[in-house]
Amino acid sequence: MAEDTPQAVVDAGGEGWPRVEPLLERYARELSGGVLEIHTAHPEVPAAMGEWCATRGHTVLATQTLEGVTGLRIRLSHPWRRHDIP
Repeated sequence: MAEDTPQAVVDAGGEGWPRVEPLLERYARELSGGVLEIHTAHPEVPAAMGEWCATRGHTVLATQTLEGVTGLRIRLSHPWRRHDIP
């Protein structure tokens, strides 16, 4: 399997960020260190996902928009990378 091949693909449809974020949190735990691809038709979700990734140590590998649907491929960090050690 290629290094950036997604372990899961999620179609979030037109759901807003408040519904998408808990889904991402669950996948971040389940696929720690893996790649998640998510498709969204909601115009505000891609920017919110970028901020979510930046604050949690995840990496946006690719973004593509086609016919009003944006696909994002995200490398999910390992849990020990997500939190600052005091």
